Amino acid sequence: MEVESRQNLSSPSDDDLAGLVSSMKHRDLVAVVQGYVRSCGEEERLQVAKLAGIPVHVPEDLASDTVMHASAEEEREAEMDQYADKGVETSEESEPEAGGLGAMDDQATMMARAKWVPIRLTYDERKLLRLVESAMQVADYTDKVDVQFPPNVSPARQMAIRARQMCAILNGLVVAEDYSKGAALVKSRDYAAYGDFYRKAFEISRRYKLLNPERMRSTYGKLIYFLMDTVRPDTVGLFEHIGVIEPVKTVYSTLQSSPRALKMLDDPLLEVATREIYSEGRSRGEVQRDIKAVMWGKKENAIRKLSRKYCAKGTQRKKNKGHFGGYFSYMFSGRTDEDSSDGDDNALDSEEVEGARLTQEDIEQCIYALGDHSTYLRFNRLPCDRMIQYMQHYFSPDRIDMDVTEQFNVSLAIQEGNNGSRLTHSHARQYNFVLQSLTLWREVISDMYRLWHLAEEDLLDPTNPYTLQQTGQGLHRVQKSPKVMKAMRQIVARVQRQLGDKWIGSTIVHLGDHNVPNALMFIDKYVQVPRILGPLVLCLDKIAEMKDAPGMSNLVKNFGGVENLHRIILSDFFRHAFDGSGGDNFFDAGSCIDGRLTSAWNWCSQIEDKPYFPVFLLTGFTGFDGTDLNHIFSEFGLIRQRVRVEVEWLTLMSDRSEFPEVPSLTPEQRNKLGKIASDLTVEDGLRVKEIERTTNHDVKAVEYLIKEKLHATGDPTLAKLTEFTHFACTSEDINNLSYALMFTEARSKVLRPRFISLINKLAELSQEYADTPLLALTHGQPATPTTFGKECAVFVHRLKRQLRNLDNVEVMGKFNGATANYNAHIIAYPDVDWFDISRTLVEDHLGLNWQPVSTQIESHDYVSELCDTVARMNTIMIDMCRDFWMYIMRGVLGLRTIAGEVGSSTMPHKVNPIDFENAEGNCGVAISMLHHFSTKLPISRMQRDLTDSTVQRAVGSAFAHTIIAIDSTIKGLSKVMVSAPVAKRELDEHWAVTGEAVQTLMRRYGLERPYERLKEFTRGREIDEAAMREFTENIAREIGEDKPGVKGLENLTPQTYIGLAPVIARKYGTPVDKE
Repeated sequence: MEVESRQNLSSPSDDDLAGLVSSMKHRDLVAVVQGYVRSCGEEERLQVAKLAGIPVHVPEDLASDTVMHASAEEEREAEMDQYADKGVETSEESEPEAGGLGAMDDQATMMARAKWVPIRLTYDERKLLRLVESAMQVADYTDKVDVQFPPNVSPARQMAIRARQMCAILNGLVVAEDYSKGAALVKSRDYAAYGDFYRKAFEISRRYKLLNPERMRSTYGKLIYFLMDTVRPDTVGLFEHIGVIEPVKTVYSTLQSSPRALKMLDDPLLEVATREIYSEGRSRGEVQRDIKAVMWGKKENAIRKLSRKYCAKGTQRKKNKGHFGGYFSYMFSGRTDEDSSDGDDNALDSEEVEGARLTQEDIEQCIYALGDHSTYLRFNRLPCDRMIQYMQHYFSPDRIDMDVTEQFNVSLAIQEGNNGSRLTHSHARQYNFVLQSLTLWREVISDMYRLWHLAEEDLLDPTNPYTLQQTGQGLHRVQKSPKVMKAMRQIVARVQRQLGDKWIGSTIVHLGDHNVPNALMFIDKYVQVPRILGPLVLCLDKIAEMKDAPGMSNLVKNFGGVENLHRIILSDFFRHAFDGSGGDNFFDAGSCIDGRLTSAWNWCSQIEDKPYFPVFLLTGFTGFDGTDLNHIFSEFGLIRQRVRVEVEWLTLMSDRSEFPEVPSLTPEQRNKLGKIASDLTVEDGLRVKEIERTTNHDVKAVEYLIKEKLHATGDPTLAKLTEFTHFACTSEDINNLSYALMFTEARSKVLRPRFISLINKLAELSQEYADTPLLALTHGQPATPTTFGKECAVFVHRLKRQLRNLDNVEVMGKFNGATANYNAHIIAYPDVDWFDISRTLVEDHLGLNWQPVSTQIESHDYVSELCDTVARMNTIMIDMCRDFWMYIMRGVLGLRTIAGEVGSSTMPHKVNPIDFENAEGNCGVAISMLHHFSTKLPISRMQRDLTDSTVQRAVGSAFAHTIIAIDSTIKGLSKVMVSAPVAKRELDEHWAVTGEAVQTLMRRYGLERPYERLKEFTRGREIDEAAMREFTENIAREIGEDKPGVKGLENLTPQTYIGLAPVIARKYGTPVDKE
């Protein structure tokens, strides 16, 4: 541990001390000891406190010191810590700091919440956000500066490299904003002149990330690391005159600039203005009633009243309905006029208030931000709350319910060494351990805004430099985080007081060490909680809803019903997501505060091996992190497949008698060889890249890694395989097979399940609204009615057809040498049937389709076919999204409101079809990329050129945009609902569409000029029900009312004139799993 330096103190003699102590009262002795230890280092003072049994307050600056690398003794203590029950802490440090929040939850005062709640971005601010995000997306800043420089690179040279990269970013931002100004800046290097611009741009980006933790996942880290370097001691002199960092703009900091506006935080009306509408566990009708009563009534009035009351005098918007006044009068006709008086709007006008002039729009932004925070808390804490509810419903610390199928264990007891567990807990102990962990996560999420602010303060503190260290997980910036550490200790103490029971496990908080190097890593760790629990809760909730669905009913029955299936999934999660697994030792994982999350992620990584995994798939599960393609198309994903191909080639040669020099393997040896591929780790991937720096060849680096692994087995037989690694192969033999395996995995594990989820969601709407009539439009004009369900069935059918095409693409692979003629092969082994060997490797070992004839590269025709199919599916999605957008614009489709989502920065009533717009945009990007891949990859110059290599590596990006588009579409579809009154009104206003039916009967029975007569009747006049019925009755008499079909004209209305649309919807709008 680090020990604070201190001045040497003269020590009194033992006799003097003894005499002094014997004459003192206990409280005096306590005071002396407390005074003495204040001059000691942290380690000494803790020892004194422990020995004396005296509570010693550790000052804040020392209490936050953290261990950079744990000693062996501390690791042993961490291991034993899990077995020691701890009481509730009551030290001063455990209390909330002055002016802090404790828990920044719904119960906190508006004043307390406002201090940490960021303000929403305005439209103009979003322009700067896009600028910074785009710059960071293409920047390779951390790749250049976060490296271990060779010993011959002096500190001054390192600083120069860092400064050059920092200037490149600063220059680039100004150039992108204004080219002429940027060009001048490159010459003048007068960065101080743009200080305001930099501060504003970076503050906006940080604020946006805080408001949207799921966004900027690849760019925020680079931005923060860049800002950390602007305050480094060795570079601060270069940038202190610029000052690129300013505090994140919050509700409090905005209102504080005007004492008049600040009073709004104490106004009771603010609670009404920030009230949210939620849909969980409520019917659609109840939600709609709340929307009318709250959003279009009291809430709207409260926002308007507050914003007018507390804005600066003379800045209120004029009460003018404007051009759209009539339309909005209709839209809001359902709202009440309660509290609509503006009598208090200028109640504060008589006060002479100095400070900023906040406009009505500024005040509204603050109100919306506070409402956003309530929604953030509920949506991000909801998974924790639901898991606690599930736990308390199905389990008890005092008993074990065994009412499940015999092959599954519902006891929560775990044993060290069983199934990867590092802990030994009884059922009751594990129950309380899990409850503590879930409650802790809930409290961290409650305080996330405050923790994020404190994390940035620690990260960007110029007096708190970082060091670049190898942590065992790569090269990281290791930095103390005193403010976050103190806040976390307060949260842990709060949870201890809340639960009341003895604390189970370790209270170690890893922060600023090799486990959690800095506050950025800490924040990233805890924002994962909703990503872990959210999909799990969704699956559990959906089981009951879908228990009778095709494909699901039998599965649920096999697990003993809904209740037992819930118990099986939950007991497995509560045991093995909290068993101390996922780390190399107890100090890294175990039962410490952060190790509980490590174990949970470890459980998530094994979900595909669980017996109940099919249940997750059928309930729409698509992954815990939304980064489904990362492990497939990343550099490590490519290395993983290259190693697999090389290992399979070695295995094949060892199996065949045609290669006598290659030793045969025992089952145990085959298993060891296979594990080189199956157990490949990220560290192995890093080793490949390290070798590649020497070889300057990626495939050769993989070959050398495998040779190292073979020697490392210590098996002489396996060691003999080293020189047969990569035998007779060209790099393209390995690469084409590796990419083929990547495409196969992406298709089967990501693309296909996602498209099925989309199709099944559409099918659900098709069945639900099979009979719901809808006015159709052709050329934008009213046309023959249809049903909404049938229109959904159209897209179901189209996507199913393309899904079959996707399945039918034959992913090819070749294995035939440098120019695809087996030249070297036939020289080395002239009697071997190389066609058979090649086919066996490609088809039997790798599960691909054998390409018998090629050049050095596989022709990539299958890649073109695959990309074309995915592009067509994207095109269909664009068509669908535009149709749904138009339905929403017409009003025949409504969007179920999601609490916290915003349709407009100034119009709270709006619920925008943003999901369909996002999907359309991502589909367009995907299509453009896929078309390029389709036309580029099948082309090569003669035998081979390397342009395909760069292009192939980008295919994952196109698939990623496709996945984003699918997810956005599904999200949009989950919100839509037919507005029956609007749909009916549209149909009632267009009785003329039934004329088609009349005309058809006229043709059947030979009446003259049927089209022309109907045209003369309908053109240029408004056709209502009475007019159409009169015309129909005349035609019926003319034909003869007893003729077939004529009788049906009596009941013909736009609502009933839907033909076989319901039949089509039910027949063709079916889910994939029903076929």
